[in-house]
Amino acid sequence: MIKKIDPTMLNVNSFWKKERDILYKWGKQDAKAEAEAKALEEKKAIARNLKDKGIDLKIIAEATGFKRKELEAL
Repeated sequence: MIKKIDPTMLNVNSFWKKERDILYKWGKQDAKAEAEAKALEEKKAIARNLKDKGIDLKIIAEATGFKRKELEAL
C-alpha cells in the first residue's frame, strides 16, 4: 500500500538549507579543525624524520614552512 506524501514535506527544502543550519556549520568547522590538526601532525612527523636522517634544517624549513626554531624543538 502506497501512502501519499504530505505536499508540505515536499517543500521542506524551500525553507531548510543545511548551509544555514547552525549544527551543520559547527560540525563542518570541527571537521575542518580536526583535518588541519591532523595535517600539521603529519607535517611535523615528516620534518622530524628528515631531521633524524641528518637533512639540513634550512632545507627542511624551506620544504615544510616551519621556522628553524620550530624544527630545533622537534
